Amino acid sequence: MANIGLASFGILYGMVALLVAFLVAGAGQGWLALMLFSLPLFGVVPAVLILWRHRALKAARAARVALAALAVALDAGLLVASTFEERAGGYVSIAWEQAPLEVTLWFLLWGAWQLLLPAFWVRGSGEWAP
Repeated sequence: MANIGLASFGILYGMVALLVAFLVAGAGQGWLALMLFSLPLFGVVPAVLILWRHRALKAARAARVALAALAVALDAGLLVASTFEERAGGYVSIAWEQAPLEVTLWFLLWGAWQLLLPAFWVRGSGEWAP
């Protein structure tokens, strides 16, 4: 039952991130990469939360590695897409000037799920556990 609650929270989290990204995008005249990169949060955040709950299972190791690789790939994709949008029309700068609070909130939401990833490899005693 707890997994359903974690999955539901993760989906709600993705919805909030997408809403904030929509506010930043400004109906098509803003930074669209945030909307595109909010979509994976609907699956990634529930997966991270459920994996965190079951992190002691040996079968979770492959999932930890996959999520870490996905985080790196998504961060790289966001960087490339944002760079492209900035060069194409300065959308990143415009979004930051017009909605700094929303941009900051989106990046906090984006980074929060990634903060759990390093914790997967540390046991309760602080000892490294691959």
